[in-house]
Amino acid sequence: MTNQHFLELNNVYASYGRVNVLQDLSFNLARGEAVGILGRNGVGKTTTLKTIMGLLTCNQGSIFFEGKNLNTIAPHKIPHLGIGYVPQGRGIFPALSVKENLFLGVKGNAPEELVAYVFERFPRLRERLEQLGGTLSGGEQQMLSIARCLLMEPKLIILDEPTEGIMPKLVAEIRAEIKKINSKGIGILLIEQNVKTALDLCSRILVMDKGKIVFDASTESILKDPKALSKHLDIKI
Repeated sequence: MTNQHFLELNNVYASYGRVNVLQDLSFNLARGEAVGILGRNGVGKTTTLKTIMGLLTCNQGSIFFEGKNLNTIAPHKIPHLGIGYVPQGRGIFPALSVKENLFLGVKGNAPEELVAYVFERFPRLRERLEQLGGTLSGGEQQMLSIARCLLMEPKLIILDEPTEGIMPKLVAEIRAEIKKINSKGIGILLIEQNVKTALDLCSRILVMDKGKIVFDASTESILKDPKALSKHLDIKI
């Protein structure tokens, strides 16, 4: 592992039973960087995030975060290293209130200024503290899931399709908040089906195919030469 990388995956393999999904996967993030992963369905994007979080075993290879080998750390301890995870489907508890969902996993009392910052980012949640999580709209649930990560004071937030199935108005709000979070120096690793959203939020784009990275370029270079990306995704940009 090199010291300069904040998150680093080296030659990672992972599988579901006998089905190999990740095959010789390698990429890295610098501290505070926002990186998007694109690719067709079934190429291993969500599996990549689950493997980083220890929810799926890394059969071969290594995953390092700030110099620590995540392969040797129990999954429930990984968020406490500073990695927030917003899974596909939000991952909130519908029968718990917004307040209970928010402070789940926070040891003791969260600092007042941190709570104030989170409510400043997501004022809708302050208005709905006693409401059950399951009664929120899809977009509000996504906000709750991101806000819960922020209360853990992460150095990196991993988001799996955060704008999927959400009203356009709330998509714009969520995009704006992800940008603001990144501007505070928090790294972002984003899986996103919407290429324009990924290009808007990320400074670098990776494309996955058959369990590994087949394209890695800065957003700036992609906007100058869209064909370089579109040939990997069969889309027009």
